[in-house]
Amino acid sequence: MSTPTPPRRGGRLRRACDFCQQKIDAEVASVRNSAKHLPKPKHGFGIWSPGYPNQQKPAASDNSLSIGYLQDPRDLDTGLAMFRREVSLCGVGSSGSAERELFCSAVLQQTSCYFDVDQFLQGLSKAFGTRDPRDSEKATVQKLEPAFLDSDSDAYIRAVLSLIPRLLIEDPSMKADQQQATCLGPLGHTKTVDSLLAVAVPITYSLGAHRASVVREEEGEHLRALFWYIYGSDKTLAIRFSIPPLFNDVDLDLQPPDGYVESCSDDHFFLRPLSFKPVIYPSDLRMSLIKSKIHTLLYSNHSRAQPVAIRLQCIRELDEELSALKSSFPNSCWPDVFATGNTPDYTFHDLSLRGVNLHLDYYFRLRRIHGASSTQMSSPEAWSFLPSSAELFHQESRIILLYLCRIRHAHNWHTFWIHAQYILTAVVSLFRYLIASPTAQTFNTDLRLLESIADLFSDLDRKSRATRRFAPFFFTTCFTRKLILLAKQALKQVMTRQEYSLG
Repeated sequence: MSTPTPPRRGGRLRRACDFCQQKIDAEVASVRNSAKHLPKPKHGFGIWSPGYPNQQKPAASDNSLSIGYLQDPRDLDTGLAMFRREVSLCGVGSSGSAERELFCSAVLQQTSCYFDVDQFLQGLSKAFGTRDPRDSEKATVQKLEPAFLDSDSDAYIRAVLSLIPRLLIEDPSMKADQQQATCLGPLGHTKTVDSLLAVAVPITYSLGAHRASVVREEEGEHLRALFWYIYGSDKTLAIRFSIPPLFNDVDLDLQPPDGYVESCSDDHFFLRPLSFKPVIYPSDLRMSLIKSKIHTLLYSNHSRAQPVAIRLQCIRELDEELSALKSSFPNSCWPDVFATGNTPDYTFHDLSLRGVNLHLDYYFRLRRIHGASSTQMSSPEAWSFLPSSAELFHQESRIILLYLCRIRHAHNWHTFWIHAQYILTAVVSLFRYLIASPTAQTFNTDLRLLESIADLFSDLDRKSRATRRFAPFFFTTCFTRKLILLAKQALKQVMTRQEYSLG
């Protein structure tokens, strides 16, 4: 006799998943009820900030996702890792690379001193806790603190970036593209920017923002502006790291917006109230186009294999195009106006950060153009086929450092990573010129210029101790002073050889 089948829960009309859904609803209700009894955060949105000592820091396991996206650039180890990467990109090369070997061999040959860059940089973290003997013993008056001194912008950015994975599984949208376009370059997180661009570029293509015709659609002008913003970031990273860009110019409409050139007034350089029309981009769109050409024609794998005559022609054409861009700026905003030691200080005070960046970008791109004349700058002979580029290359390094000394008010921990490549590349290239030509007439002047940079960042490091010390200021000071000592050693070695030959 068969056993009767027990009646199913809920009757015949009830689905098999109803009971599971009922259990889930009960669990959700239980969680919501428990959440009502949780203590509310005391500050903001509950994001931990090191500026609030009474606020409990979240456990590493709870914050692991956000930390993986963005670490605190003011942390000592994080700051040293970022600084080490910047140094490797300014002509020193990374550990074990051929470029590093060329740099170290050039230093050893000209100074008879072996400079272990890795060991030196590693020692900076230990030296960071010691007091600089150059520090003044005078008491300083503590000024009133800004209203948002204790706010931690990095903590909020980490919280935002923790939502990035959700965007990866959503359909492409302008909102997603806008969130991905958030540029973290000023914070020094270049790897994070590279990852974000790898997501933002396909979204841009999917939305059609790379085509000029998108402006006829709803919110099309905003989409097109996002394209130019992402395009500029992509080309900046490409030329910075000598890597292929994500955008292929062949697939893009690269005509600037209507009336863009006519709208480039001195409002783009000086501190003025901003308006939404015309749109003011972080950099000049034409500068982004020139960056793309510099990488394609001079630093890509294909261009490096070209004959010398073709590369020299590209250098001259790009130099002319960059000069034409400078000529289109208002006369009062030309970089040359600010690049002399006789320029009054008050002319720099009205410059906006965008104006400062445009000037530095101009000189840095001019330097990159003429720096392509030689793939190895360890000796003057490497420039033999185009001496004019050698002089321009070293002169632009001097101008960048002189300009940086004149904009002391623009240097702080927020802007350091924006200018880090300009600073370190100019310092290293001028140092290499000093040890290669220690008998040059400009040796003492160039040495004083490097000493001014070291003093500048020593002063910034000293001032940052009043709030929260920013380690990269200290790193830049020590690195520059080390190069100054090596340059003096190169001069001493030449003088010793001359005395020995005369004796």
